[in-house]
Amino acid sequence: MLVFKAMEQCSVAEAVLAYNRGFSGYFFDQSKTPDTLIWKMGKEELSPAHSLVAFVNGEPTGIVLNRIWNRGGRKIGWNGGTGVAPEHRRSGVGQALIEATLQIYREQGVELAALVAIRENVQAVGYALYRRIFDEQGRQTTALLFQCEASPGRADREAIVASALAHVFAPLDQELHRLTVNLPVANETTTRILQSAGFSTLAEQVFMTRPLA
Repeated sequence: MLVFKAMEQCSVAEAVLAYNRGFSGYFFDQSKTPDTLIWKMGKEELSPAHSLVAFVNGEPTGIVLNRIWNRGGRKIGWNGGTGVAPEHRRSGVGQALIEATLQIYREQGVELAALVAIRENVQAVGYALYRRIFDEQGRQTTALLFQCEASPGRADREAIVASALAHVFAPLDQELHRLTVNLPVANETTTRILQSAGFSTLAEQVFMTRPLA
């Protein structure tokens, strides 16, 4: 039996299990701990009240993360990710999650629904994780890069990264805050391309520990 619960009605352990099962098998690791899932929800301003967890026969099986906000006088629904456990994919669980989400949007008076999707592809050559930030008038103000990688061993690695970065920071003729955070120094290809484009280091993070015994 398929049952949906609002994330706020679930335990953190149930939400994490649903998320990790739902996003397993992607071409980059999406797994979360309780801390990192809570951090993601806060960082992306996702709503536990409007996000759903799917249960099949009492087991967390899928999840959809939602956010509803006002932009330019319009109520917009944002699907920040939908995942279903591999053994339940193509069984109708994902479609039912989307239909339940659209019902929430209708109840909340949402006028426009948007989503982010990642096409599963074992032949994927690279990826970029980023966020675009808009003001109250719906104008983009910031392009924020978190990660950008090409598949190891690719002879065209630099071209792949350059193409991904051009997409992240587009449109290049528009005045935007363009920045990246938590980019590993070991990611030499991305760092070199950013530096050649005029990016400079503002601050470096240092990992520090202290023995307690």
